[in-house]
Amino acid sequence: MIAVLRRALAAYDRWCRDMGLAPEHRRSCAPVRYDEDDPRHPAQRALRATRGNDADR
Repeated sequence: MIAVLRRALAAYDRWCRDMGLAPEHRRSCAPVRYDEDDPRHPAQRALRATRGNDADR
């Protein structure tokens, strides 16, 4: 039974890769979570937008 599940998971992983649903392509249907202090976090982006991106200069 485990072998059947592993084959099915490998087939699904191949399908995802072929469809471009890999994390490195950022098209994965899984939600992306960032730490609060990560500059990619939506709250950090909003803060930079309100400050006028002075931190990037």
